[in-house]
Amino acid sequence: MINIGLVNSYVGCGKDTFATFMEIEFLKLCRKTNHIRLAKPGYEIAEKYIGSQERVYVKAILEALREAVNEDIWIDHGLGLTKVEDVNVIIDIRQENELEKAVQNGFFPVRLGITKEKSLELQKMRKERYGKEVVLEESFYNLDSEIGAFNFCSEKSVGVLIDNDGDLDELGGKARLLALAIHLYDLCSVLRVVVIKDLSKDDYETFKSHIEKLEEFYLLGIELEGGMLIKRGYDERDDRIQ
Repeated sequence: MINIGLVNSYVGCGKDTFATFMEIEFLKLCRKTNHIRLAKPGYEIAEKYIGSQERVYVKAILEALREAVNEDIWIDHGLGLTKVEDVNVIIDIRQENELEKAVQNGFFPVRLGITKEKSLELQKMRKERYGKEVVLEESFYNLDSEIGAFNFCSEKSVGVLIDNDGDLDELGGKARLLALAIHLYDLCSVLRVVVIKDLSKDDYETFKSHIEKLEEFYLLGIELEGGMLIKRGYDERDDRIQ
């Protein structure tokens, strides 16, 4: 089983697009992907009782239930949707507690980065083309509930960073390389040298960096403030790690 957690930055970081690109690549490798959206219940509640899925309503519902029940309500629900036979991808990790719980359950964090300027540009474009809502308030971009997990990962250099700083082809290429790296790493207890003939030199270096991050995650663990956040890898494989 492969578990991946997409750690979101600003609005428009490309989580759904990146997840779809990875799904396509995993299908080529004969692996089915199970997408898990932590915010999905909020959208469903908002649609049923308000008749709208606007972000402001969804966010209010999610936060209200976090406060009323417990802060892990949505990540616990998401973890309950994992499937042993699939590649599980949590698409929308935003808060520190969600990150911690996901990682403790074997999810490899992948940070999706986008600049504030590009985020605003994309939202304005969506407004013009599709009439979608736009989040322009400066305070929104500093909320821990939106980018707390991403900032924490960035400060501690946790997981792989994918910058959505180019076009769709570039983002798709990054998703392909990451999916391939994770797939091959999952097949081998320790992957030291990989030769992929169709990768360019730059692609190979990117691929190699993904493998190194996976080794750091699965084999060495990552030392974070407050102790060991990440377990040393799949327990059932420990006896095969040299």
